[in-house]
Amino acid sequence: MQDLKIKNKLYKELRQNILTDHFRGGQKLSENLLAEKYNCSRTPIRERFKQLESDGLVIIKPKSGTYVKEESLKEFIDLMEIRTYLECLAYRLFIEQESIAPLKLLEKYYNKMKK
Repeated sequence: MQDLKIKNKLYKELRQNILTDHFRGGQKLSENLLAEKYNCSRTPIRERFKQLESDGLVIIKPKSGTYVKEESLKEFIDLMEIRTYLECLAYRLFIEQESIAPLKLLEKYYNKMKK
């Protein structure tokens, strides 16, 4: 159980470091340095790298290493278009709901988005 907590903490910290630009796009991540920093073997680091790769946050290049994925302008624009569509859809669904008091419905959507 404790091992799972450590792995989850490791994943969350690595993910947060990538999302907050502590690790920059294109930066090579060192298994050895991270294992030393988190006081663990390289195996859990490699496992978290695979998880981060499936999340689209890093790229693992065989015989080269693991790199923080660089976001392209096209990917950013695509993401913003999707976000805009989803926000419009959420608003439309909100105003179509007449059976629930507007503030309660807004609170319901807000709580869903927080999760």
